[in-house]
Amino acid sequence: MHVDAQAGPVSPLEQLLLDKNYPAFQARAYKDAASGNAEANFLIGKAQHLGLGVPIDLYEAKEWYDKALALGSARAAHNMGIMALDQDNRKEAIASFKKALSMGFNNPTLFNLGRAYSPLRPRYPDQLEGTLVLSQEAADYFTQAYAIDKSAETASRAGRQYVQMIDCLRLQKEYGMPPGKYDRAALLKEAVHWLTIAMDANSANAMTNYGALMLLENKTQEARVAFLKGAAGGNALAHHHLGEMAEREGGAGAIKQALAYYKEAHRLGLAGALSDVERLKGQ
Repeated sequence: MHVDAQAGPVSPLEQLLLDKNYPAFQARAYKDAASGNAEANFLIGKAQHLGLGVPIDLYEAKEWYDKALALGSARAAHNMGIMALDQDNRKEAIASFKKALSMGFNNPTLFNLGRAYSPLRPRYPDQLEGTLVLSQEAADYFTQAYAIDKSAETASRAGRQYVQMIDCLRLQKEYGMPPGKYDRAALLKEAVHWLTIAMDANSANAMTNYGALMLLENKTQEARVAFLKGAAGGNALAHHHLGEMAEREGGAGAIKQALAYYKEAHRLGLAGALSDVERLKGQ
């Protein structure tokens, strides 16, 4: 749903695409596109973008999306944003998503604006203030998106942005930086609110993010419970956190336990866990 969505009832032309009746779709779509039909131009672009009945060709997809946008297709603007975001061109993605939003295409544009604004974890002190600004922007879009889609994933992502903001405030304090305009107590309230919504829907991502929040609150046991729930739901990062906790706490079998968690984190796709696996194998 977050890659593309219908602006209304599915047209007969789009139904052909959904039904994978590609020969009939292409015959009709190219004819309609030649007569200036915005949806036909958009759907040809979408087929090229996603490889629906034809090989994926992003250059051709953009050409067709550009034609559709010139004819008034908000969905084309949205999908151009997706293409840019997939290429990690966030500036271009945001511009395209905002164009789609201005044309009245709210869902899933709001969600994807949240994705586009979501910053990576800061590596240096001078990145903290910018991360706070971007995380707040992302959280605002995710909360607006939730009003439409009521998705646990959307609520979890909103909560995650507030957790990151709290972590940034912690780092600013550690670096002796002056406190900014953000109210930690208010951010904590928002983080708990949104993560609770998602956890109530059994979101493993939200449980993992809640565990991270509890670590920031120095509530180790509550963090462990949340990570165990996230790990049971298949969240790779939850396994990694549990591995780190096992290493820190030590005790009988700690290395073996940590290694098992890191191996599972790597199996589930967390690339960074491999270095931990190799490190502990040498002990």
